[in-house]
Parts: sequence; C-alpha cells; structure tokens
Amino acid sequence: MKIILEKSKINITNLQRTLLKILSRDMNNLSTPCYLPTHKAPYHQLLNATGLTDKDVKDFIKRTYKGTMAETFLPVIQPDSNLLIFIMWYALKNKNKTLYHSAMVYHLVRQYGHKFKNHFPQFCNEEVFSYALETITKTHLFSREKTIGNSLFHLAKELEKKYTNDIKTFNVDGIIQFLSASRHRIAQSVKSFAEHYYRAWKSGDALKTQVDVSDDEGNVYQSQALERGKRVIDATVKKITIYKTVDEKAMVESQRITKIKPAIANLITKQLKDMRYADEIRLILQLFIKDVTDKSMFCGSKYYEYVKKLMAVKRTRLRIYFKQQIDILLIKILKDIRYLKTFQSYTTQTQFTIHSYLAYYLTMSMRNTIC
Repeated sequence: MKIILEKSKINITNLQRTLLKILSRDMNNLSTPCYLPTHKAPYHQLLNATGLTDKDVKDFIKRTYKGTMAETFLPVIQPDSNLLIFIMWYALKNKNKTLYHSAMVYHLVRQYGHKFKNHFPQFCNEEVFSYALETITKTHLFSREKTIGNSLFHLAKELEKKYTNDIKTFNVDGIIQFLSASRHRIAQSVKSFAEHYYRAWKSGDALKTQVDVSDDEGNVYQSQALERGKRVIDATVKKITIYKTVDEKAMVESQRITKIKPAIANLITKQLKDMRYADEIRLILQLFIKDVTDKSMFCGSKYYEYVKKLMAVKRTRLRIYFKQQIDILLIKILKDIRYLKTFQSYTTQTQFTIHSYLAYYLTMSMRNTIC
C-alpha cells in the first residue's frame, strides 16, 4: 500500500467530487429499465483523480495478491475493483466517511454492471424488465428494497459493517473475502432476476403500458406532460439530492398550507438532501404527474386540490400509489433522523400534516422549476 500511496497525487476534495458525479449519474440511471453502467470512462476519470496510471494499479494488484489463493482469480484482481479498494482505504485513513461510502456503493454498481452484461449480453427489453421488477418475489433483494439502486445501498451498509476494519487495516485475506462476497451477493440477485425476466419474456406475460394518444385533449396533454415530466423529474431529483438545494419558496409555501411546525419542516427538508432518497423521490414525482390531464393541475389553481385529492386516498386497487410512497419515504427519513417514536406519539391529524408537508414540498419543488 505504501508504494501506490507514494505514486498517487490526490486532492481529496476533487476525488470525492469526481466519484460522487460518477455515482450519482449511475444511481440516477439505474431507475430506468435495462441500464448498463459504463466502465472505461469512469475508471480513467478515477485514475486521473488519484494521479495513478493503469500500470500503477496492475502493479499494485500483483504485489497485493502474490502467493495468495486469489493471485489468478479474475473477479478479485480486476483493476477497477482494486482502484476502489485503494480509494476506500485512503478515505478511511483520512476519516472521510462520504468518500468511503461512495466508493463502496460504486464498487457494487460496478459488480452489478459486470453481472448485468453477462446475463443481458445483446438485448434487453425495457417493458419486460419493468414487468419483471414489478412481479418478482417479494423476498428478492430488488423487490424488498424497492429499487435496484436501493438494493446496492442496502448491500453497501451490510458489507461496511463486516469488512470496514479489514479495508482500514489492509488485511489482504479480509479484502479477498470482501471482493468475493460482494461479487457473490450481486451475482445471486442478478441471476435470479434474469431468470425471472427470461421466463416473463418467454411466456409473453409482460405488461405493456402505453399512453393512448387520441383526439381527446386530456389524453394528448397527458402524453406530452409525461414526456416533459421525465426531464423535469430528473432535474428536480438532482437539485434536491445531488446539488443539495433547498427550495425556500416551496418550503415556506408548504409550511403555510399545512401549518406544520417550522422545526419539523426543517428536519425533513434538510434530511431530503441525501442521495439515498433519490429513487423514492423520483417515484413519488412520477406518480404525481401520471394523472395530470391539464396544465392547471400542475401550474394553475387546480394544483392544490390535486395534491389534496392524492393525499386523501383511503382505498385503491393500485399496488403503488402517491400517498403510499409519501408514507414510505417519510418513515425512512424519520428512522434515519431517529424521530419515528416522537412522530408516532403525535395525533393522527398531526401525522397527516407532516405527510402532507412532504407531498407539497416535493411536488412544489418540481412545480417551481417550470411554472
């Protein structure tokens, strides 16, 4: 480790910025069906950010695993994995938790990319992929954690608990176990998902949902709104979770409407600025625009009633709906800030007020970007 450290020329702020940019792009795109994370360009971007060359990394691999059982085991001696091991070690050495966690998650993104390419070598149908995600058994990692991105975050936390000390002390045997375990966990999940995908493809059961664009003015507007909405949603998610921007106007207006206590609003709004919530926020905004049929429901006077209606749903046959996802995200936030017990002690009316604040703040943040 001493040799590669001496060869490196790291500006830790620049390295963290580079890695977060790469990771945020992949995590954003993992919410779209059939996304295959790229490899070569990010690898060279990280090499540049560390001041290392491909040869430096390969020499490091030879030194590290020489004489071990993993000396010729390709999954362990991959250059991209070992560059990330070095970055993780460097982050821990400098007590930079953000850089360490980002490198850990990105390592899993890379493992996912390798396995995805193995199981979907030539073609992936987006409709079948989406259907497979919706219908796979509830015990499967991708279903249990709601999205592929969330699944990678979940695995990262598990691996950190078990292997952080091995990486920090550069225990080679422990690192070999870590690389093997992370590969195995991803391989299991992708393999079982791919098997479900190909069964759905063969049976023809995949759901094919298309917007019916007819002469009806509402349907035409809905189709156009959905297309524009995809771009606006991506921009809003990035604004909140990557650029960590607080929409002050949306915050003040949402507080005014719901009459929530400012202290609680601040807690929730501040916590939203975390990339872990990107998939949940994206899904909420997608569900919000799904039934928009005219501009006034989004930019006009009907907006407030529309949100109110979505939050008033008590019974529905839909498996996934707006109010439900608001609740899921809010509970996740409250657990993370250790506020859930306090929240549960509130009256039902106060709890609903907090739910409504989150609904208004997120949709208003998107609304303010285009209206």
